[in-house]
Amino acid sequence: MNVQRLFVVALLTLAIITLAGCDDGDPDFPFDEGEFQIFTLLVDDQCLDGGLNPLFMPQGTEEPWAWPHLIRVYPPSALPQTYDLTLRPPFHEMSVTAERVSSTEQQLTVHPNPSVLIGPEQFGDCAVELSGTVHVDLTGSDQIEGVASLNLSDPGGDERCPADMPTSCAVLLSFEGTRGAP
Repeated sequence: MNVQRLFVVALLTLAIITLAGCDDGDPDFPFDEGEFQIFTLLVDDQCLDGGLNPLFMPQGTEEPWAWPHLIRVYPPSALPQTYDLTLRPPFHEMSVTAERVSSTEQQLTVHPNPSVLIGPEQFGDCAVELSGTVHVDLTGSDQIEGVASLNLSDPGGDERCPADMPTSCAVLLSFEGTRGAP
């Protein structure tokens, strides 16, 4: 198991432990609705053993990758909310439902997107259904961090679709965000 995978497993474990100690109080800091610049820190591709890393960190996995679109985050008091996220191709627009877990935590359910191309340059017209969950920690008035567990299923398309890709598998991402543009 490589260091990156161990780090992602540790983050997921921390998220589960944190969820076990949920509270319903207000956060110790103000948190207003706003747009956040998200940075992917790590990716753990459990589908093609790293073959999908460029899909989630196009500039490589050595440095955090800044998402090209800001992402709206709501305060826990405004949840639940269902809304669309604008993402880069091949994800485009993705519908999510955010729910309050505690005063500083939320969980987003990624609604199934049935036709996400996994990398036209390498895999041609191979598409998967993408769904999943995203755990978001509000770590300050202007900071968030989290872990996403994305499920990729039902790969299909042209002959370049990887024959060794399971019919259902996960990609784990860790990320952080800062309010507004960097």
